[in-house]
Amino acid sequence: LLVLSGVRPEIDETAVARFGTFMVVSTPPRGVYSAYNVGIARAGGRYALFFGIDDIALPGMDTVIAKIEWQQYDIYAAPCYMQGKGLRNPSSNRHSLIKTNWCQQGIFYATAKLSERGGFDTQYPIQADHKLNIDIVADASSRVGIDGEPVAYFSFGGVSSVRHDLNFIREFPAIVSAAYGWRLGLYWKWRQRLSVLLRGPLQTRY
Repeated sequence: LLVLSGVRPEIDETAVARFGTFMVVSTPPRGVYSAYNVGIARAGGRYALFFGIDDIALPGMDTVIAKIEWQQYDIYAAPCYMQGKGLRNPSSNRHSLIKTNWCQQGIFYATAKLSERGGFDTQYPIQADHKLNIDIVADASSRVGIDGEPVAYFSFGGVSSVRHDLNFIREFPAIVSAAYGWRLGLYWKWRQRLSVLLRGPLQTRY
C-alpha cells in the first residue's frame, strides 16, 4: 500500500516482482502521521510497517517477516541502522521507551491494534509514533516482541532527528503518568519544572 501525500515516487519492476501490485492512495499533505492513518484505514494484512520514501529494507527484513507472519504480536520491534549513528537496538525493558523511542522503520504493528488505538494521534506532528509506542508497550496485556536482526537503514536528518515536538514535550509527564503510573509521571513533571527554572521556558528552547 503506497500512500502519497506529495511527490509520487517511481515504483520499479523489482519492487513489483517482489511485493506484487501496489495499491496507491492519494491524500492531501497534512503530515506523515495523517498519511499513516490513511494507510491504516486501508490496510488488510496482519501487520503494518511504515516506510518513508528514502528508507531502505535490509535482507533481515524477509527473515523477520517470515518469523512473525503467523504469530500474534501487538507490536514487534527489530534493530535499524541510522546513517552516521550505527545500529539502533530496541530494548526489551518496557520502561526504556520513556527515554528512547524505537526506530519506526523496524516496528511491526498488529493492524488490529492500530485500529483499536485509533492510529497515530496527529496532535503530535513529530512524535506521535513515540506516544503510540509508549501506550502499547506499557500496557501489560500487550504482546511485545523484540528481534535482534537488523531490518532497515535510514538517513539521519529526518524531521524527528532535527526538530522537536513541543506538544509532546509539554504533555510528556501526563503521557508517562497515564502509561506507567502517577509516580513516574510526577517524577517527570518535577524534572520538567526544574529544567524550565534552570534553562528557561520550553517554547524558547524547542
